[in-house]
Amino acid sequence: MSRSKWEQFIRRCLLHRTHGDEFRELAEFMNEKYQISGRLLIQIIVNCRQAFSISSDPLIPQYIRAGITSGLSKTSDVLYVLIQNWNSVSPERGLSAESKQPGCLSSPDAIIINDLALIVASNATSHNSSEIRRSLSFTSRWLLALIEWISGDGENRSYLAILTLLEALGILFASIASTEQGILLLGSQDDPDLKQLVVEALDTVLPLLTSISIQLHSRLDMIQKHFHLFRTGFPKEVTQPMQNVQQTPETLQFEANIVDDSNVHARASLYIYLNGALCGRPMLDDSSLISYLNVRFAGDHVSMFIDIIVAAFDVLSNGQARSEGEQAINLYRSFLANRLPPILCLISTSSLEPVPVNLCISQALGRIDLGAFPLSAYDMGGRSSLAGVRQEFLFACALHRLIPEAGVEDLLGEKPMQSLPSHGLYEKDQLVQQISANAQRAEQLIKEIELMEGNAGAIVAAIIEVMHSHCRNRDTVPLKDLCNLIVRKPPVIDVMALFRSPGYILSPLCSLLDNWNWDELHGESQPVYEEFGAILLLVLTAASRYELTCSEIGATSISSFIRQLFQLEANEQSLDDLDEPKRKHLGNWIAALFVADSLSDELTSSCSPHDFYKLVPTLLHQSLEACASGKLNIETLKSGFDYLLEPFLLPSLVVSLQWLATHLWQTTSGTKITLPLVSSLIKRPSSSEAREIHQTVLSMVADPLYLQLQAIADNDPQKRVALAIAEALNPYLRHNWRVNWKSEDLQPLTASPGGLLISICQMFHQLLDWSTSLEVNANPPKFTFKVVSAALHLHGAPKVLLVYLKETKSLVGTEKLEAGLDMLTSIICAPFADTYASTHCLSFRDALKIQHANLVKTLKAGDTLFAEVVVRLHRKVEAFSAAAPQQEMAIDASNAIDQEISNIDLQNINLEAAAENAEIDVGALGVQPTSDDIDQILEGAAGMDNFGANTMGSGTDDMFGLEGGDMQVMNFDDMDLEGMF
Repeated sequence: MSRSKWEQFIRRCLLHRTHGDEFRELAEFMNEKYQISGRLLIQIIVNCRQAFSISSDPLIPQYIRAGITSGLSKTSDVLYVLIQNWNSVSPERGLSAESKQPGCLSSPDAIIINDLALIVASNATSHNSSEIRRSLSFTSRWLLALIEWISGDGENRSYLAILTLLEALGILFASIASTEQGILLLGSQDDPDLKQLVVEALDTVLPLLTSISIQLHSRLDMIQKHFHLFRTGFPKEVTQPMQNVQQTPETLQFEANIVDDSNVHARASLYIYLNGALCGRPMLDDSSLISYLNVRFAGDHVSMFIDIIVAAFDVLSNGQARSEGEQAINLYRSFLANRLPPILCLISTSSLEPVPVNLCISQALGRIDLGAFPLSAYDMGGRSSLAGVRQEFLFACALHRLIPEAGVEDLLGEKPMQSLPSHGLYEKDQLVQQISANAQRAEQLIKEIELMEGNAGAIVAAIIEVMHSHCRNRDTVPLKDLCNLIVRKPPVIDVMALFRSPGYILSPLCSLLDNWNWDELHGESQPVYEEFGAILLLVLTAASRYELTCSEIGATSISSFIRQLFQLEANEQSLDDLDEPKRKHLGNWIAALFVADSLSDELTSSCSPHDFYKLVPTLLHQSLEACASGKLNIETLKSGFDYLLEPFLLPSLVVSLQWLATHLWQTTSGTKITLPLVSSLIKRPSSSEAREIHQTVLSMVADPLYLQLQAIADNDPQKRVALAIAEALNPYLRHNWRVNWKSEDLQPLTASPGGLLISICQMFHQLLDWSTSLEVNANPPKFTFKVVSAALHLHGAPKVLLVYLKETKSLVGTEKLEAGLDMLTSIICAPFADTYASTHCLSFRDALKIQHANLVKTLKAGDTLFAEVVVRLHRKVEAFSAAAPQQEMAIDASNAIDQEISNIDLQNINLEAAAENAEIDVGALGVQPTSDDIDQILEGAAGMDNFGANTMGSGTDDMFGLEGGDMQVMNFDDMDLEGMF
């Protein structure tokens, strides 16, 4: 009886999209009437994920978190249920071929496990000794099971999902081990069975973590060494897939007999490399590119010079052929005119012998198709947007003194239509002095960044130096002006990213925002709000444009304002979670928006921008709730939030529209209120000063908001309103760089039999045929590295690499083998801005190491041709890896636990003190619902005493199908807003 009631209750909550905080309060009341064990509660929630909801439903982790924080369930209950669910996946249940793999459950499970780790690390609940023992045991056993899966044969494993789960379990293990009870258990000798299990898990998983997450590896290694958790004689039962297998004499002899033929520089190889570096977002730096070229060409600077010029033109031609859009084409052109000439200067000066630059450029241009880059004399109708690209490149080379200006006409084959810029080659230091002397100079230079003259590098360096100088000196007024200039022209950020990484550009800005001292405010506060907002908006614009993580923009501290804002941007806070100052701020803002005639300076003086921006989702949620309950009318709601269109509050519009997009997805009702508010917020501001910035804001949020509007238009009474708003967003769609492909992009590639893997094979052979073609100036085949990235996401690096290796194996004995190996080396080594790398799962290089380590098995199977391909490819890749600057892998998810573990004094652990504080009453942590809501906050803020009483939760028993009428849920005091207006 109790179970059926709980199943009905949870399904109703999912159906009505009940938020996790509200679910926690409802569940506590529910448990008073129908008591349930913690394990059964989690089992019902997880079962709903499979049978009633979808596996990636964001409410499932929220409900599990609510079960734990309320004390109804424990961490070990969640682990037990997830493991049982994992074990129940089997062919006998009639699942699909893909669903028979544990990987089909791993990604949703990893989200839940990461939540558990954060709960444990933040001490949100207490854990006694037996609970910690069970959690450590379950986590260790699951880690061992995952390693067995990874170590096993079979090509259809969902490596990416499984390794993501493995990483999450490692983080959870570290957080559990850092608790007081965890320290007691691991430091004592009273439980040898548990210690042996933990030793087994650590000894097995640590070698694999070296290629997944260096930070997590170091944390677990610290725990292992301190507690002496090493094997002492008992057998090693689980393999270690990432450890180098002992080379046998047969494998050593086999490798020694393989002689590499002369290097073949396939034309497609540099084309692939540059495409990967530019098509997601700019990922080039001088040291990486030069080291790659030096290894590839081994001192042949003439070939290096020619091939990189040809590859740059090929990438631009491909972008035009694929209709990649104006911003991509402009970036490729800027690379050719602004970025490539300085690189050629580096190549030329690094050569011991003079490089015949004129001859190299002449030969390179001879290999470029006139159809894609016509001479301007033959394009009188202006049909080709790339007609002037050749002369742009040549004049940029002349500007950098690679060739004389007089030689441009000879290389071009016609009289040029432009000339060198009158101001000549810019020097960074001179530009910095000019900007310091005249602030208007910065605006002129930012306009020139987008020109194809060859001076963008010096301008970018000067702008960044001035920005960073303002950050150090806290000159926020000129910094605001500079940030606004860039935000008004987002393509400028693309050119800046060609020369400096986003992290380098934004890190000082993030530091300034994090350390902004509002207590030192003197004078009016709204101008300071505007300064803060302009800097914040530049950070948000770049982060949104390139799908950057907090670590990538330099917000690495757990306490960072930027990191907290990113985490809260789509999640409102429960009123119970707000402390008294935040409640007061919330009440003041509500009163100012909906009661007062304007936003006073007193309001902004009393609430720092840090507090305000983090409060925006909660402010929206509470206001919509008030409107839904009749306490605010829609017109008052819209006019109140019109204040967000004021220049000094514009960055809050980003957070607001992101929250509203999520709210539209999570709610099945309320669009009658939400849609008019969205329509109001996307309208053009009356202020001309704010208009351009407002357009930038809309380009940041248009894509997700548009998708939600399209989705609800299918079955919502407000269809006409939703479609009208979606149409208004059309001009702002696809303005951000799409680092990862969306499902609609992949549909043409996955429609044919074999899907994406067949598509990457076809592209590989098209590139190979083009590289070995006798036609010198043939157009490159259509290609984007995003296809390779999509394959990595869907199938994992081991499976994708295996496909490429088999295709390359088929070339053995043909003239195309060397070109194929060269191309595959570029695919593996190419830089690419992709979230796949940030998940810290196996990369192409890691998968290749596994194949090389398994040579013994390959040779025993008699597949010597495959083994030869692996050996030769491994040699090539290792040569590039040894020369290239290595980037340390980082893991965002473990940052929340890093501080917890680093705070443990592993040298002086007071086990006696820990024992005294070990027993904590979990039941004491139950959160009792209160009657605080938007009405009471407004009462305190507005100084009003007379409020009517109304029960918003009437009919709750009917909603959840519960018997009896004594279950009073969410009794909130209502406020008569009519008396305030």
